[in-house]
Amino acid sequence: MRLRWIRHIPLANSFYCFSLQSHKKALSKFVTLWVVSSLPVIFAVLFSIIPEGDASIEQKFVEGIRKCLSVSELFVYAASFLSPLLYIIFEKYRATEIEHSKGSRISETFKRVFDGYQTMFFSAIVILVLTAAAYTAAKTSSAGLEDTFLYGLLPNLAWYVYAFSLVCWYMSILEGVAEPVDFVSVNRASEDALIVAFTKKRKTNQ
Repeated sequence: MRLRWIRHIPLANSFYCFSLQSHKKALSKFVTLWVVSSLPVIFAVLFSIIPEGDASIEQKFVEGIRKCLSVSELFVYAASFLSPLLYIIFEKYRATEIEHSKGSRISETFKRVFDGYQTMFFSAIVILVLTAAAYTAAKTSSAGLEDTFLYGLLPNLAWYVYAFSLVCWYMSILEGVAEPVDFVSVNRASEDALIVAFTKKRKTNQ
């Protein structure tokens, strides 16, 4: 009850929805898959020539990995890491009862996912659209696109997009390995608790 306020903090509320045991299972799977998926970038840096400079070899290695996340690679990684999170809603939608109308069925579907999913879902869509546009500009070399703010900003935001994509990917893994949770009941119980608290407050103020 004391930590109920976490449900109102973006990202933090998503992590809080699952038990520590579920996080342990998801983390081991996430790290393994992340290392395997990152091998092309790691090998590309390992077999490249060490650049000159006074920086340590570790710093040069990290810088080499950072440079590998160009506009093109940015979209590829974002698309692959964000897609599992986006697919969760379609799985939940198919699991909802058919007798619901289309509008109520969509509303019911979003109640069946963990807290903060809607924010992550729509943020992921925006990021996919922006990175797709930047990827197109990089591959087609269209005249004028290289001088746009979109093309100039996305490479500088690469690590932020990459980090967010990893969080989304981790949450999709966590959703898959966690024990089944009735989020509809959880959300309704939370709403009932807020109503009770509000009622008590009104009685106290009267």
